[in-house]
Amino acid sequence: MSLDWGLILGVVGVLGIPVGAGIGIAVADPFTKGELQFVRGCFAAAAIITLLSFLLLTYEIPVGLGKTIGAGVVGALTLMGLVIALDWTKQRFESSKSDATSQQKRSALDGTIKFECLQEAFRLPADGKLLELIASDDTARTVGLQSHWVSEHAYNSNPGIIPTRHGWIDKCRITNFGTSPVFNVSINVEAIFSEHIPIAEKTVEQKEIDRKTIRFSVDQVDAGQGNSVDILIWNTTRFLTHLSFANDVKLQRLGSVERENVKLIPAQRMVALFPPKT
Repeated sequence: MSLDWGLILGVVGVLGIPVGAGIGIAVADPFTKGELQFVRGCFAAAAIITLLSFLLLTYEIPVGLGKTIGAGVVGALTLMGLVIALDWTKQRFESSKSDATSQQKRSALDGTIKFECLQEAFRLPADGKLLELIASDDTARTVGLQSHWVSEHAYNSNPGIIPTRHGWIDKCRITNFGTSPVFNVSINVEAIFSEHIPIAEKTVEQKEIDRKTIRFSVDQVDAGQGNSVDILIWNTTRFLTHLSFANDVKLQRLGSVERENVKLIPAQRMVALFPPKT
């Protein structure tokens, strides 16, 4: 018996309908549970069509070793293809569900908060309130946030209370580009403490001594670029200290007790703090 190529092409065309429909629905987002069942049905139908097509095409061929081997090969390949298709469908569903969950967890405030590190000439705030992030304690090696008020008279009498470098100081600035204030804004900072170890004449090696992650929090950041909160940064240890701040913050909205994770506007969030008198 010669194979009917017209019949074969017809079978391929029919087979492509459930396979194409299943793949088309599976790759779309979102991929729901009901669509999952439908896609599984499409692939199962494609497997059944494949087996029936083989029987139809070989109906007039006498049963023998060749037909038996052919039937076994087609059956095994069909079953293997069905298992792979169903497993891919399950993975696609789990991935879509994970993406949907991630989407739901995104905050409406993403991209409205900017946290940046910069160096500016020091100016005493009009209200005299200072926020300071200080690397301290040669033994414990920690970074802590503190706040206090300094009057203009006190500062002018003793400018050394703010350790600037020729009038310049490192700082972090938090700016809220949203429409309402945010509260208890906390961010992680990784602090790396290192020192220079002499290894030869006029040659030193920078060696990491300690590394730790610390979280600190700012009570409130009002909306508007003119209401940015500045945090002065300096180092009182004998170590070179690198600070690297996270890409997101946790905060509370106005009128809410729930804390949410907010992605920050991209900015420079690393700073190197030299030991005093270097």
